[in-house]
Amino acid sequence: HLEDSPRDAEIVHDMLEANGPACDIVHVDSRAPFESALADGAFDVIICDFGLPDIDGLTALRLTKDRFELLAGECELKYVSVFSSRRLNIFKMIT
Repeated sequence: HLEDSPRDAEIVHDMLEANGPACDIVHVDSRAPFESALADGAFDVIICDFGLPDIDGLTALRLTKDRFELLAGECELKYVSVFSSRRLNIFKMIT
């Protein structure tokens, strides 16, 4: 889970624990640890804040696609953000 806000990371964690399937959550808060986590492991889903100080959602998507295409694996990238719905709809059309 790529999220720079500890409060938002806790909310997502609590929601997954309460409603999602049992899972291991790896939380990182910036680009360098995100890239390191991508290099170290395989993920089924990545939850990502769309706007962080040192990485944006599109860059996180590119890094994820590059990493998992090399491994011939599949991984979903889900965004959590307070951006306007119009901006998210434009982003959905791009991806």
